[in-house]
Amino acid sequence: MGYLNDVAKYAPVVKTVGPGEVGPKSRSLRADMSAIQDVGKNSGLFFPSHISVTPKLLQRFFMDSGALSAKSAKEAQKRLIKGKFTPAEIDEIKTALLGIYAPYKFTDFGTNAFMVRSDDYPAGVGLWHSGAASVMDRNIDHLVEQVLHQIRLILASDFRDDVAVFKAMKGITENPGAMIMPAFGARMRLPYQDYVLPLYSMNYLVIQGVGSTVSLGHGIGGANAEYAYGGASAGEAFSSFIDLVKMFDGTLIRKRDGVLVKMNIRSIMDSCSNFLSGEDALVQELSPDRSIGALVHRLGSRYVELVNDDEDGIRNLWVVVQSAPVSYGPVTRPAADKSSIVTNAFGAVGTKVVSSGKLRYSPNHKPTAEDIAFNEGNEGYVLVIDASYANVFREWSLKYLSNASAVILNVGDLSSSLASHLNGYLRALGIPVLTLELPGDLHKSLIREPIQNRNCLVYANEFANRPQGGFRSSPTANSTSEGFLAIEK
Repeated sequence: MGYLNDVAKYAPVVKTVGPGEVGPKSRSLRADMSAIQDVGKNSGLFFPSHISVTPKLLQRFFMDSGALSAKSAKEAQKRLIKGKFTPAEIDEIKTALLGIYAPYKFTDFGTNAFMVRSDDYPAGVGLWHSGAASVMDRNIDHLVEQVLHQIRLILASDFRDDVAVFKAMKGITENPGAMIMPAFGARMRLPYQDYVLPLYSMNYLVIQGVGSTVSLGHGIGGANAEYAYGGASAGEAFSSFIDLVKMFDGTLIRKRDGVLVKMNIRSIMDSCSNFLSGEDALVQELSPDRSIGALVHRLGSRYVELVNDDEDGIRNLWVVVQSAPVSYGPVTRPAADKSSIVTNAFGAVGTKVVSSGKLRYSPNHKPTAEDIAFNEGNEGYVLVIDASYANVFREWSLKYLSNASAVILNVGDLSSSLASHLNGYLRALGIPVLTLELPGDLHKSLIREPIQNRNCLVYANEFANRPQGGFRSSPTANSTSEGFLAIEK
């Protein structure tokens, strides 16, 4: 099964390539290294070997490529993809790659692969590029070139529209770095594809003493996929998973050697319960020092990404590939006249109270030229979208709603994440989202008059409730959250 089996046998190898500090994601993960290793002694939680290529090294590449003098973002991206690393930089990255595998005495680079991730915002927002590097001819130089190509794509993604908007809103001025990690998993053969991947990946957000939310999916980045299962818990950590069986259980994946692997969701649920156990009454029998709950108790509120490969029944082997502190500002439910509350929300992303004097309604699953122009010319408005599907933000990307102070999804669905990394960029930018069903008269009014200058109040509290029984989820609701839309009569 490769590296994932061996990760438990050796101390992690951590290397830095280039001058200056590593990027924000590397700094956060490395700051948590000691705690992850201490907790992992009893739980099977592991810190990953990895290489961090510093932003300063890539700044040299960035500047020499001529990207900054390009007349368009598209031209800048082309110049970066064609850019050249110096022989010394290539040799340093190659040496670091060989050093990652040195303890394991791996020489077969055709059966191993690397993930090359953008080293940008520490808690993860999913806006920059991340990809995989793998070769079949067992040639280390070819593998190095694949890694370098992925780094070029990371730098090119710095010119994506949504990245530019996010950086401007957060005051980020430097280019990203890169993180290179072994792809923890087994070599799989899928139709038209042949690569290394974990069977499961998980995104986990926990607010100490308040609540948590999680997404679990198949493969690299599977927790960010449309079909990933998500939900929320009243306790600090999850107690169980519901309905995963009908989504994944029994799925067959054929390995490179021809052996069929059956995904065992019931098994992974047991593993998740162990790691995501905390104060919840349903899992009090589980020792807290054998769970990711111990990491939270030690470090505080966190955003964590983990991968697991259950192929050989190693259920309690989770590799922490990202860990970063998160801030949480609790809010009090605002006083509002009952007659002004037009509807309560099914679910909420983010915790915030927003006051606005303008509503903008769009019935479109894709933003129109009018929608785009309105966002460019207005600030602090409440955007209302007719959207009964979870991937609405695939079409309504950040650049189209960047000036909205809140987003309302009419008959929306929070059974899975609206945006990648557990809605990372929405939370990072403080743009709360409510899913609800508009009353018929208000809906008709907005259809007739899509722009309305009316005083409104949006209340979103992602972790408001702590119901008995801990974990709650349904196809249309995140039951630990609450929120409402109020409009002045």
